[in-house]
Amino acid sequence: MVGLWVIPNLGWRYMFGIVGVLAMIVWVLRKSMPESPRWLAAHGRAGEAESVLRAIEAEAARNGPLPRPETAVREEQPAGSVWRLFQPPYLGRTLLGCLLHVVVGFSLYGFIGWLPTFLVKDGHSVVSSLGYTTLMSLGGPVGSLIGLVLADRVGRKASIVGSSLAAAAFGIAYPFVPDGAALVVVGFCLVSAIYVMLATGFAMHVPELFPTRYRLRGTAVCATAGRIAMSLVQFAVVAIFAWQGLLGVLGTLAGVLVFQALVFLMFGFETKGRALEDVTQMTGDRVETNARGSAAEVGI
Repeated sequence: MVGLWVIPNLGWRYMFGIVGVLAMIVWVLRKSMPESPRWLAAHGRAGEAESVLRAIEAEAARNGPLPRPETAVREEQPAGSVWRLFQPPYLGRTLLGCLLHVVVGFSLYGFIGWLPTFLVKDGHSVVSSLGYTTLMSLGGPVGSLIGLVLADRVGRKASIVGSSLAAAAFGIAYPFVPDGAALVVVGFCLVSAIYVMLATGFAMHVPELFPTRYRLRGTAVCATAGRIAMSLVQFAVVAIFAWQGLLGVLGTLAGVLVFQALVFLMFGFETKGRALEDVTQMTGDRVETNARGSAAEVGI
């Protein structure tokens, strides 16, 4: 929405300046983010860990009384090697996470990022293109909120499969919709479906695929695969657009989304409502427990 006014009046360079200023603000705000209780406890900062954990429990208790904490003995384990992620039983999880990041990257930077250019190539002015794009992009926050609701009601796996198929369907329909309100509605629904997939998969499910000592490494490997794909997809989009136009780009996107839906349908597993210990046991590896017997403090 800022770009709708800034780009035609000031130029695209100012958008980068605005983002840079906002990034510095985020850099300052990050200081107020709470540290992981597990990390604090592992580094001898038990008092801080207890304080953060009590704040988490107080927030969770707003929805009802919490169950009594279980007493568990936690073995201190060294951080796992990154190469362990490419061996059973974690290889399948790593591939699932990488696929999700690659498909999200293709969706964001292979379609949404190129949307204004597609509209200009279709005969729209820069201003009208930005107007269309702004309205369609409002599907981002709407889709994220929908994902927030669906993730804990129907589950991560079902949300990823359903949003992938929905995005594929809207992507196939998009080139055949006439200009005007209908195009905005279909584009809005397509962006919303992509952001449901992003919210439930990219933000929630991928970190839940890995046990604690591999979580950061696993998430980082999957994110790296996605970033590499994002850099390469630009060249692919240009080549496909020059070859088959917008229909070719959206057909490719739809095919990738359907492939992802099938992979998660056959090989994915549900993490909704599971304690960290249950998710870890699904790998066949040793169980990791924490002092409370809960995954709440590590984001599951």
